[in-house]
Amino acid sequence: MAFISVGQLARSLNKLQPFHAFYGVTFLSMKKTGVGVGTATGWGGTQEEALLRQYFAPAGAPPDKPYCVPFGRKDPDSWYWKNSKYSGGTLQRARTTDNYREALERPTNREWEFTADYLDKLEGLLPDGSGGLKLRIPVFDLAAWLYRHEDLPSSLDDVETKFRTEFNINDEEYARLFDVSRPPVAQYFSPVAITEEELAQLIHGVPPGPSMLGRTEAELLQHIEHHVTRVEGLTLPAGFVHGFYGALIAQRFVVLAGRPGTGKTAFVRAFTEGLNTFFANAVSLIDVSVGSDFSEADALGYEKISGGLAATELSRKLFLSERPRDIYVVLLDEMNLGQVDHYLARLLPAIESDAKVELPGHGSPSQFPPDAFVVGTVNSFLEESTRAPLSSPVKRRANIIEMPNALGDLVASNDRPKFDQACVDMLKQTKARVDKRTRDGLGSVFDSFRSQRLTTALTADSDVRSAGFGDLLWNICKACAGSDSTSLTFGVIQDVLDYVAMSGRPWRAALSEQIAQKVVPQLSGSSTVCEELLAFTANADAGTGDFAVATAALEALLRTKDLGTGHVLFKY
Repeated sequence: MAFISVGQLARSLNKLQPFHAFYGVTFLSMKKTGVGVGTATGWGGTQEEALLRQYFAPAGAPPDKPYCVPFGRKDPDSWYWKNSKYSGGTLQRARTTDNYREALERPTNREWEFTADYLDKLEGLLPDGSGGLKLRIPVFDLAAWLYRHEDLPSSLDDVETKFRTEFNINDEEYARLFDVSRPPVAQYFSPVAITEEELAQLIHGVPPGPSMLGRTEAELLQHIEHHVTRVEGLTLPAGFVHGFYGALIAQRFVVLAGRPGTGKTAFVRAFTEGLNTFFANAVSLIDVSVGSDFSEADALGYEKISGGLAATELSRKLFLSERPRDIYVVLLDEMNLGQVDHYLARLLPAIESDAKVELPGHGSPSQFPPDAFVVGTVNSFLEESTRAPLSSPVKRRANIIEMPNALGDLVASNDRPKFDQACVDMLKQTKARVDKRTRDGLGSVFDSFRSQRLTTALTADSDVRSAGFGDLLWNICKACAGSDSTSLTFGVIQDVLDYVAMSGRPWRAALSEQIAQKVVPQLSGSSTVCEELLAFTANADAGTGDFAVATAALEALLRTKDLGTGHVLFKY
């Protein structure tokens, strides 16, 4: 097996640049069709377009420019890509009104022949080289482009014969129009074919899918981790991103289980965006919110009364896209609000075994994309009173990863500096979300207030970044860390920060209100945590009345204390 090498094709593309496309397209099409001297032959744009489609329409073409014609001056914006009217435009002018017309006769509108002196004309129109000599079309470079994907005999003689036979090139044409200089065989051929990714890079095309060309998996992981933890500002244990990546690669179906507020959904979105920035927008997030009545029709669509598929975003992107090799991440948020076995019944076998999926009303089965991943979020993979339990088949097919409570880990390790930085990052995330709405033309009447207050909160000397506020918030987290059931999450802290920053209330009063509104509803179980928080808020209040709201809420909760067990009841 012998194929044109990547290096050879790169060199050949450069060597073909000086020549007009008439030689590489029109002349070859005419010769292939049998146009000759003195005999009118049926030929026209149809035959020329057929040659363009066969040799000059590589994968990776921009949607509006299907042909890559590497001759003549390249456009700095579109390189050598030509639109579908190229044959009826530039090439038609060359053969009907430009100088190349002098080498042709046209007895009728549909018939052509070469003039008796066509070789003199065509040779004279070749580009000038050094020393007053004409450049001639480098035959092995032209063949490298034409046969870039073919399995060839590993002999330059055979390539030469193939080219001359295929295009009916006679001896005089070969001698006067073509440069027969031979490249080194070792450079010309390769035992492996040029990949679509390599070709797309050479011809400035759109890769058929995400490409790792010239990059390593280690660089990919480093990029994702940087995006998730630095750009998005999520706080995660070391190795968590790598572990999640490994689970996806191995299984394609991952369930993230964890308490509300641990950042499951935010992590999946940040991870997907990290992939997307690495692979130049070749990654799509399909965000699906699962409800209690979620069905297969909500996931994949349904057959219309008139026939055909009424597609959902999921089925449209996974099965009807023109880019099946892109990466797709399906996020099933709160996936066990519905019956997972029911709404994923057709997808689960495909995820596991590459089986095709029958879409309602679509006809032939569709292939599940090789790099499509399904990630579900649940509060627990065990029994939940408001959720459907994950069945044994689902748990067997999925990698189930416990989403860590990063805030609990920080408190346990007493890492106050990292906590302070996480608080700043969360405020930045909120401001970025508000500002994005404004940039997208969706800013609300109140977003100007929100943005202004968030800007103030993010300044180094703001109340929200003061030592006084930070100490109180940190100590609230420490007080609640007495048990897993009461330990706060970053989701709760983000809500507290947003309220204090955006409500316009004095920060001590705002924090007191958030203790009542966000912290107290999290508490149940042992009364120790509630009692410790009450003592803490009373001390923070110091007779000012600033924490009266928090004190009242904690006292009300403590009144539910069961004297027999020492537990408080969930009040809300």
